[in-house]
Amino acid sequence: MAQRGDYGENPFTPGAGRSPPYLAGRDAVLQDWRSNQRESGLFNRPEILMYGPRGMGKTAILREFQLLARDQDCNLVRASAPILNHGEDAMADKLLAPFESPSYVDSETTTSEVQAGGGVPGFAQAGATTGASQTVRHRSPSAGMSLEARLQAIVGQKPLVLLLDEAHAVTGETASRALSALVNAVQQLVSEDHPVCLVLAGTPGLPQTLVEANCSFDERFHEIGIGLLDTEAAKAVIEKPLAEHVWRRADPASRLGIESAALEALVEDSGGYPYFLQIWGSVLWDQAAVQGADTVTLAGIASARKAVDALRLTNYQRRSEEIDFDSDVLVSANAIAESFRQYYAKGDARRIEWPAIINVVEEALTRKYPMENERDAVTKRCVKQLTRVGFVWRPPGSRYMEPGIPSFLTYAQELYAIRRGNRQAHAL
Repeated sequence: MAQRGDYGENPFTPGAGRSPPYLAGRDAVLQDWRSNQRESGLFNRPEILMYGPRGMGKTAILREFQLLARDQDCNLVRASAPILNHGEDAMADKLLAPFESPSYVDSETTTSEVQAGGGVPGFAQAGATTGASQTVRHRSPSAGMSLEARLQAIVGQKPLVLLLDEAHAVTGETASRALSALVNAVQQLVSEDHPVCLVLAGTPGLPQTLVEANCSFDERFHEIGIGLLDTEAAKAVIEKPLAEHVWRRADPASRLGIESAALEALVEDSGGYPYFLQIWGSVLWDQAAVQGADTVTLAGIASARKAVDALRLTNYQRRSEEIDFDSDVLVSANAIAESFRQYYAKGDARRIEWPAIINVVEEALTRKYPMENERDAVTKRCVKQLTRVGFVWRPPGSRYMEPGIPSFLTYAQELYAIRRGNRQAHAL
C-alpha cells in the first residue's frame, strides 16, 4: 500500500506572501517591468503604484520585480511599510546603509596612548606618548546628509530600485512623514534625470494613503491594478504545477492528472481568486496522495470541498477583521453584495459602475438617515472603508467597481443576516 512519502512534495503554496509555483495571468505586468529600464539606466516609469485586494499575488509580483532588477544590475531595496514607523532618518539608515561605505553609523575608538607629536593620529609613537586615553569619532560621509542627497549618492553608482510592500498600512504622523519624505525625494531625483525607481504596493486603499500622507501624488505615478484571474489563467495556476512536479517518487515521469470537468468546477468555485486556487491545489494534492489516486475527478472535488471551505472560512474571518463592520458598514456591504448577486443572476459581468454602487448604498441607508446631507456623508464613509480593504474596488483607469473576492460578498450577506436576526431576537 502506498504511503504519503511515496508521493512528491506538494507544490501549491496557500500562505500569505508565499510565491506560487506558477505566477499565471501577470505576464503583461512582468513584461512592462522588463521594458521599464532604458539602456541609460533611467526608468520609463520611475514611480509605480501597484494595488489590489489581498491574496491577488502582489507580493509574489514584487519578488519577480526583485529578481529582474538584480538581472538588470540595479541596487535593490525591498522592505515593508513598518520600516517607516522609525521616522525619516532611521528609515533611511535601514534602507540605504547597505549601499553606503562606510555604513551610516557613528562609531568610536578609544586609544590608551595618543601620539603627542606628528605621525598617524590615534597610534602611539615610541617615546612620545601622553599616557592619556582619547576617543576618536568616525563619521560616515552620509552623516547629516538629506535623504535626497543620500539617494543621489547611491544612484550615482548604479540604478536604484526601491520596493515597498504593504504601503497602504502607513498610519500615524511619524510614518506618514517618512513616506512623504521618501516619495518627494524620489520625485525630485526623477525630475533631475537620476536612475531611481520606487514601487509602492498595497491594497486598494494605497492611493488614499498617499493623499493622507500629503505626498505629491498625481499623474506621475504609473498605476497597476492586480485583480482576479480570467478562466484560462486560473486553469494554468493548477495545470502548470501538476505538469511540472513529480507525482510518484518512484517514477520521475509520473504526474498527477486532473479531469477537465474537475478543473472547470475548481476554477469556477475559486472565482479566479489566486489564493483560493492555491488552497484547492494543495488540498487536492494531499487528498490524492492519501487516497492513492492518480487523477483528480469530480468526485475528488466533492470530497475535498469540506477542507477547502474550512480554509476559505478562515480567510473570510481574517478579511472581516480588516473591516470595521459597524451597523452602517455592514448594511452597506450587504446592499453591495445583493446588487452584485442580482447582476450575476442576469448573467452580467462581475462589475458595476461606480455611481450605481453609491446609489444602492444610499438607498439601503435611507431609512436610518432620511436627511440627505447626513446620508451622503455616511455613504461616503462606508464605501470608502469597503473600498480601502478591497471588499469592492475600482481598478486603475476603470469606471467599474469589482468584488475583491466574489464569494466574500456572500459571507458578508450571511454575517448581516446573523446580526440582523440577533437584533430582532433581542428586541423580542
